[in-house]
Amino acid sequence: MGMRDTTQYLAEELGMWVDQGPGPDKNTWGCALLSKFPIVNSTHHLTPSPAGELAPAIHAVIDAYGELVDVYVFHSGQEEDVEDRKQQSEYMFTLMGQSSRPAILLSYLVMEPGKGNYNTWVSEKSGMRDIDASDWDRWCEYILYKNLRRSGYARLSRGTVTDTELQVGKFVVGQPEDLSAGLVPEAEVPQDMRFPSLFKGEGVRGHFYHVFDEPRYYA
Repeated sequence: MGMRDTTQYLAEELGMWVDQGPGPDKNTWGCALLSKFPIVNSTHHLTPSPAGELAPAIHAVIDAYGELVDVYVFHSGQEEDVEDRKQQSEYMFTLMGQSSRPAILLSYLVMEPGKGNYNTWVSEKSGMRDIDASDWDRWCEYILYKNLRRSGYARLSRGTVTDTELQVGKFVVGQPEDLSAGLVPEAEVPQDMRFPSLFKGEGVRGHFYHVFDEPRYYA
């Protein structure tokens, strides 16, 4: 970034904690985590890449209202090398499966929902669940979780390519995960747990909810 630490700038402006994982100096894409909650611990990983496209990952532990939550940030490459993808997904599901704490994966995976390595990331071995398995239109970005109660999911306009959009999830700590939770109308959701209404319809400055046309809520 031209010798400028963009993550530090964002953290200071937003009043957040930041961790910058393996970056271009390690011959990889780089990844970063911004958190409104204190980062208690963080480790950096360069996942196996026999074809040479090194994929970075962060495994951080945050203190969310007194509960420790694992947060994984992973950035795979664009080449979609079969062996790279296989070894990277196995490395990460082993890492995620080692912890019994509540966890969230924020990731750039480049894959089709429900197929191939998706079934390694979302599996009994990793313990991770898809925030919304019915979302058929993803390719780059995915949010996975375990041992948390999900309460909401939304996607904001992406322009012409999938990795310029925002995917946003809401979770509740301190409550058991409900595997039977289904969709509920927004009217049944407390105001402080809803997504902003200004992005409904045509939205603001070209930013609007898409795919589902509105946020989704679960209870």
